Amino acid sequence: MGVLIMKKILLIFLFPISLFSYEKTVCIDCHLKLEDKALREAVYEWEKSIHAKYDISCHHCHGGNPKDEATAMSPEFGFIGIPKYEEIPEFCGKCHIGVKENYLKSAHSKNLPDGPNCVTCHTYHNQREAGIYLINPDLCGTCHDYERAEKIRSALLSTEEYIYNLTKRNDNLLYHGFNIEDISKKVFSAKNSFRSLTHVIDVSYILAQTESIKRELDNISKSIQKNEDIVKKRKIVGAFVIILFLISACVFGELYKELKRSLERS
Repeated sequence: MGVLIMKKILLIFLFPISLFSYEKTVCIDCHLKLEDKALREAVYEWEKSIHAKYDISCHHCHGGNPKDEATAMSPEFGFIGIPKYEEIPEFCGKCHIGVKENYLKSAHSKNLPDGPNCVTCHTYHNQREAGIYLINPDLCGTCHDYERAEKIRSALLSTEEYIYNLTKRNDNLLYHGFNIEDISKKVFSAKNSFRSLTHVIDVSYILAQTESIKRELDNISKSIQKNEDIVKKRKIVGAFVIILFLISACVFGELYKELKRSLERS
């Protein structure tokens, strides 16, 4: 199982787009045949997205039957189509519940339909993965001064680095034969809770909530540390066994030489 996971990670690293084995649907097949360039481009943009990486396809957001062209756009199968700009937070919030709740508390939400929403930062179909990199002068500065956004970025940065390091440490345990799935889920959950805070656009609130998330991350770090300690013990035992083997080889070598000399003298 561990070998399969490692192979999958390697394939994703080498071929970050083309080997995402997403399901082919009638939505994709149809859009690729349309004359309208924008409707074709939607598929190409989606193929590069974080959604495609996790096999989240057209019907997961827009509804409809992805296996039958006749009912692909049927309301009976929950087809929604293109939401209005002000409806996008609810549209995306069907899955991103925590993010939506925090966004609705923000100044961004209160300024709709003129204010920014999900697609302003994450785009429509080439959905960008959440991360601290999205808070930058080019993006935030298109609507207002970057000063407030920079404060939010600073408030988030240390925790973002903490999450990154925990993920790296936990992934490293995979190469030592540990099942990292449970801890990975905990890190993923904490990361989602943390990143949803960004959408409140309130520095004091972010700082307050981040403290409880950091305590959760500290507990995760302790669990990882226990496994890392096991790895260290294995290395020590392994080194001891190798040293013992080398000493034994030297001793037996000397004994063999002495025995050989004794036989020659006799």
